[in-house]
Amino acid sequence: MINKRKLYPLTLSAILLASASSASAQYVEQGFYIAPSIGYYVYDSDNDNQTDDAPLYGINVGLQLSKYFALEAGYFRIESEVTPRDDRRYIQIGDAYMLNPTGKLTNEKLGSTTFYAEGDDVSVDAYHVDAVFNIPMPGGISPYLAIGYTKLDGDPQLTEGKDDMMTAALGAKYYLTPNLFLQGDVRALHSWDNEDTDYSAGLGVGYLFGTPPAAPVEKVIEEPTPTPIPEEPDSDGDGVPDSRDKCPNTPPGETVDADGCPVGLPGGQKEVSITLKVLFDYDKSDIKPEYSSEVENLATFMRNYPNTTTEIEGHTDNAGSNAYNQRLSQRRADAVRDSLITQFGIDANRLQAVGYGEERPIADNKTAAGREQNRRVVATLRAIVQTPATP
Repeated sequence: MINKRKLYPLTLSAILLASASSASAQYVEQGFYIAPSIGYYVYDSDNDNQTDDAPLYGINVGLQLSKYFALEAGYFRIESEVTPRDDRRYIQIGDAYMLNPTGKLTNEKLGSTTFYAEGDDVSVDAYHVDAVFNIPMPGGISPYLAIGYTKLDGDPQLTEGKDDMMTAALGAKYYLTPNLFLQGDVRALHSWDNEDTDYSAGLGVGYLFGTPPAAPVEKVIEEPTPTPIPEEPDSDGDGVPDSRDKCPNTPPGETVDADGCPVGLPGGQKEVSITLKVLFDYDKSDIKPEYSSEVENLATFMRNYPNTTTEIEGHTDNAGSNAYNQRLSQRRADAVRDSLITQFGIDANRLQAVGYGEERPIADNKTAAGREQNRRVVATLRAIVQTPATP
């Protein structure tokens, strides 16, 4: 059995690894690595070799065949002392050291016989080979399970022959860079010779030679820029393209049908109309100077036809929230209404300003040209007038 004092070194590597902060390194998946290490070795409490638990140091070399599997070989050395139990001492018989039943208390050579007493040095060389199964995880941490074989060779050898050990280890690697890593594990070593089980804990730093896999390149699919559809010419401005206009040179303000021809009204009447369109800069509600004449033309029309009223519609593109665009469109409509009232003297009761936000686009908001067309204020007025009688 292992007492609580001996459990402390076994948990050292796990505690240090758990306290490490997360790394984001993309580590090497294949290559040769080398990793020096230090640790602590704990003998089975029932072991008859009478040797103290002690620190160890060593080195591991390995071949990383994939990110999931590696082959590893290593060496470590234990420097300890003899601590006899129950007044037993060792006696040399040939090349082996057996328990001395006489209880001799000091090192003493009698003929060809040497006795070993408390405090004598014991050095143990250990050689191991392991199959290592890695479990890669995000954050540069890779837990692993190692299973293999270890041979212990003591000087002096305080048991009958060398110890052949079956080993199993649980550990983890923490990659500081794609090649440089910290390593810690807890290992159990079971002897085939005397059915004892020893334990060790180790910490190391290693370097994995190789090149990390290239980060995946995200393929960016560029959407083709839509080819703008050219507007068909409309020479007389009646809203019907020249290619379909069967009545060219329609007088301004004339109401026309789908073929571009004037629509007749009973009693010699005709309909006259005017359309206002003012465009705005992004996130602005100021009327640009180039549209002052548009507003003035509307005012002139309303003075010529005093019975007309109109709704002034404000609109935006789809940049921004719905609520903000609603307020912005209302400010644009109010700006045109205020200009008609204050600059051109139109009665306020004849004008209604309404903001529609982004709800009524007339062009594609995915293009800069389309968004510009949607940032607008429009108004349409119509009046029925009596045409002069023909003499």
